[in-house]
Amino acid sequence: MKTTHGTTTKNTGKGKADKGTKKVAPKKAPQGKQGTTSKAVTSPAPKKVEQAAPVTVTTTKQRDPRLPAIGTPIMKVWRTHQIAVTEVEPGAFKLVVDGKVVLTAARTLTACAAAALRFEGVETAVNGYAWFRVGTPEAAPRRTKDPLVSLRKAVAKAQARFDALVKKVAEAETALQVAEGALTAAQDAAQEPAA
Repeated sequence: MKTTHGTTTKNTGKGKADKGTKKVAPKKAPQGKQGTTSKAVTSPAPKKVEQAAPVTVTTTKQRDPRLPAIGTPIMKVWRTHQIAVTEVEPGAFKLVVDGKVVLTAARTLTACAAAALRFEGVETAVNGYAWFRVGTPEAAPRRTKDPLVSLRKAVAKAQARFDALVKKVAEAETALQVAEGALTAAQDAAQEPAA
C-alpha cells in the first residue's frame, strides 16, 4: 500500500504499473451518537522512576606492611648487577639497574623483579617480595666454602665409585675362572674313554 496526499493506493498485482491499482479513501474514525464527542484513546503515562543518587565507592588499598618506608631503597646484587628499587609514592616503584633507570612507575615489586631478570635475558615467573627478600627474615649469611673441601669430597666420592667397580671386576674375574675350571673339567670328562 502506498499513501500519497491523503489517498491510499493499493496494488492488486494485475499487471503494469497503472493497471490493477485502485484508489481507496482514507478510513474515517467512527463517530458516536450525535451530540457525543469521541474521546481519544491514550496510553497511561509511564511511571516516573526516581533515580538514586550516584554512589561513590572509594577503596583505599592498604599499603603492604612488608614494604619499607616510602623512599627507602631496596638493594640487591644479582649476577654482578646492582639493583635498587624505591617506592616513590604509594604503589609506584622506580627500578634502577647499574645506575640506569629501567622503570619509573612500576605498580608492584614483582614487575620490578621481572624487569630486572629481563635485563639479563631471563624470562620466568618471579615473586617480587621473595626475590628482593622483603618482609622475610634475612637469610643466614652464606658461609664461604673452601674449594679444597669441596674438591676432597668429590675425590672421595669418585674413589668410592672406583672401588665399587674394582670389586665388581674382581667378582666377575673369579666367576670367569670358576666357569673356565668347570668347562675344562667337563671337556676332560668327555674325552676319557667310557669304561
